[in-house]
Amino acid sequence: MSIPSLIAKYFKDPQHDALVEQNRLLKRIAIQASTDITTNTDSTVDRSYVGTPSQFSTYSKQVTEVGRMYDNIADWGCMIAKNVIDMRTAFSVGKGIRVIKHKNFKGDAIKELDWVKAFMRVNNLDEEMPQEYAKEAEIEGKVLLRFLVDPTTSTVRVVHVPWRKFNYSIITPDYDFFDYMQAKYDGSGGDTSFDLTAPFFVYKRFGGVADAVNKTPSKIAFVMREMRDLDKALWDWRKINRLFAAPTPVITCPDKQTAKDMQAQIDGGNWRIGELLVIGGEAVRFELVGWKGDGFTTLKAETEGYVKTISGTTGIPVHFLGYPELLSNRDTAENLIELIVLSTLKERNTWKGAYEELFQKAIMISNTFLGTTLNPEAVDAVIDKPDLTTVTGANNASVPKSNNTGNEPSGTE
Repeated sequence: MSIPSLIAKYFKDPQHDALVEQNRLLKRIAIQASTDITTNTDSTVDRSYVGTPSQFSTYSKQVTEVGRMYDNIADWGCMIAKNVIDMRTAFSVGKGIRVIKHKNFKGDAIKELDWVKAFMRVNNLDEEMPQEYAKEAEIEGKVLLRFLVDPTTSTVRVVHVPWRKFNYSIITPDYDFFDYMQAKYDGSGGDTSFDLTAPFFVYKRFGGVADAVNKTPSKIAFVMREMRDLDKALWDWRKINRLFAAPTPVITCPDKQTAKDMQAQIDGGNWRIGELLVIGGEAVRFELVGWKGDGFTTLKAETEGYVKTISGTTGIPVHFLGYPELLSNRDTAENLIELIVLSTLKERNTWKGAYEELFQKAIMISNTFLGTTLNPEAVDAVIDKPDLTTVTGANNASVPKSNNTGNEPSGTE
C-alpha cells in the first residue's frame, strides 16, 4: 500500500523524527525512575529506602532549630531537647573549673595561680559561666571565646561569641585543620564585624570532622527527628486518652418513633450524664460507648523506641528522660550513670584543653597590655567529673520491670 505523498512528506520531516526520539527517551526515563510499590524501593538507584528526608539537612538549619527547641519556641521537641542539653551540660563540666600548677613547671607558680583565680572571679568562671558555655557548645557543637582588655579596671575580660548571632568563620592552614589562625565575621556594621588573630580568641570543636572546621553538628542534632516525633507521639497519646475519658451515652430503640419519643423525654427533663436515668419501652437499651481500639499500645512502643534511641545517641540514661520502667534493676540504673560519664568524656577533655588555653592566653594578654610579668606555662586547668555517689546513692527505690507492658491506655504499670 502506497502512502500519500503529503503524509509521506510529513513523516520524513526532521522535526517529526526529533519528536519521536524525544518521546522514546522520556518513556525510558520514566521507567528508570519508577518505584517498586511493594517494597517502596527505587528500582535503579542504590538507595534501599525512599523515605521523607530530614527538614534540617544543613548545619545552619540544625543549629537554628536546636536553639529554638531549647528556647521553647519550636513546634515540637522543646521539653526533650532542654532536658538532654541541660543534663549533658551538667556532666560535661562536672563540678566546675579549677586552676592548678602545671606538672612540668619548676617554680611555685603562686603569682600565676593568684592571678588566674582573680581572672576567674572577674569573668564568673568559678560560678555559672562554665555551664553557660557548655550549654552553647551543646547547641552549636563548638565554642568561640574572645578576649577584651579593660584598661579602667586593669582586667582581661572573656566574651562568648554565639555562632547563631554572628555567623563567624574559622580560618586554618590547608595542611593543619587544628591550627585556628583567624576568627572572622563580616557584619552589617563596623561595631559587629571582627577579624581576630590566634592570640585573641579560643576556639574548640565538639562535633564534626577535622577538615570541616566550621560545620560542627552537636550530638543532639543527630536525634532531632526522634525528639520531635517523641513529642508528637505523646500528643497523639493524650488525644487517645481524651477519647477514653469521653464515652458517648447511647440509647438504642426498636424503631424510629420510639427513638423520637425517648429524645423528647431526655430533652424535656434536661438530663445530664451522672444523674439517674429511667428508660421505658420494649427493647430499649442504654450504654456508654467509648473507643475500644488498642492504638495506644503502638504509641507506647513508639515513645519507648524514641527514648532508647535518644538515650543511646546522647548518653542520657532513660530514667533521666522520665522512663524508669525501661530499667530492669538498680544495677542497670547505676551502670547507665557511668554511661553518661563516658559519653561526655570527650567533651570534658576538650573543655580542659579550652580552659588551659584560655588561662595561658589571658596571662600573655595581661603581660602585653597590662604590664604583668607572669609565666603562662605555670598553670593548668582541671575539670572534676561529677560526684556519682550522690546520684547512685539515690537509687534506693525499687525499679519497675521493663517487661510489664500493662493494658491501660495511659501506660501506667
